[in-house]
Amino acid sequence: MLFTPLLLVCMQDMSMCKVQSTGSILPTEKQCMFEIGGGIEAFEAAGFVVVDYQCVTWEKRQPA
Repeated sequence: MLFTPLLLVCMQDMSMCKVQSTGSILPTEKQCMFEIGGGIEAFEAAGFVVVDYQCVTWEKRQPA
């Protein structure tokens, strides 16, 4: 499996929100969570609110 970190980030007044990602595809959930932690710190330091976060799990699908 592979993982991508996603953050739902909003302005302080919640007037605008967007999903942010590093675009990274990471080999472990632990690495993904580490990147999420760094992203939360960076956005909060810039004055944004991180409403939610998750590591999206990617699995290779077999053709039907």
